[in-house]
Amino acid sequence: MSRLPFFSTIRLISIAVVAIAAFAMPTPFFKAFFTSALFGHYALSFYYSKRQLGNLAKKRTTWIPLGILAAGTLVYIFTGAYVWLLAPFIGLHIALSETYMISGQGDVSAKLRWHLNLSRYLVNAFIYVLLLHTFPVFSFIPVPVALLGLATSFGYFAFIMKRDGHALDASAKTDLLIFEASGVAVGLVLFASGIAMAPPLFVYYHVTTWILYPAANFYRRGDRSQFSWFLGQTAVVTAVFFALSTMVDLPGAIPMWATLHFVSSFPLSRLNPTFITKLFYPA
Repeated sequence: MSRLPFFSTIRLISIAVVAIAAFAMPTPFFKAFFTSALFGHYALSFYYSKRQLGNLAKKRTTWIPLGILAAGTLVYIFTGAYVWLLAPFIGLHIALSETYMISGQGDVSAKLRWHLNLSRYLVNAFIYVLLLHTFPVFSFIPVPVALLGLATSFGYFAFIMKRDGHALDASAKTDLLIFEASGVAVGLVLFASGIAMAPPLFVYYHVTTWILYPAANFYRRGDRSQFSWFLGQTAVVTAVFFALSTMVDLPGAIPMWATLHFVSSFPLSRLNPTFITKLFYPA
């Protein structure tokens, strides 16, 4: 794994896993399996963030942004906005995850990092909008506009890489280029093929990525015990939720739990823009 572009390999394997599963599995089993994995993802994200949660609670400087976030979340939930805004929030969360997941950009300037992150975020966001252009909440965006946005944002990324790519180490540069180029290529192929896309497929891709990425990261660091422990946890929580899915309506609970997952990722994860992380992790 270490000899391959790490993040690009994770992305391509995740796409392949979801594509093969979608075609090979009976539809009810496919939905039940990935829904169970999704709730396992929610559970483990809170489990692995318990230390950050404890640290945030001890810092009075974080109480105000946490209070504002909590109040906004309550309004968002009790007004029912979390139902019709779920698809855009999924896109926001996944695009942020895809952008800020990649580390190892080397010792580059804050300005270069900002341009790289912004251009890559826009690329991933426009892929999402383009592939869901028939989805009601995105139907107001004309397809030519989505295509132009994707082309412009990828051109922005390519320009930054050409102008300042020498500041990156060779492996990071290769990984970034393959990561974004492959995403654009897969997105355009899916768009041109006319395959019907829906937000759950992006969610399944996201869940698969966040099973493969931590596991592969533990493995390449040589931490075999943590690698086995993480995969074991994932298997157990997925199995538990799969069993629960026969008794409770897990899909019906997704909008609420997805909202809590997205919102909590702002204070509990550092995989966010700097202006957000500084609110909860001031220097």
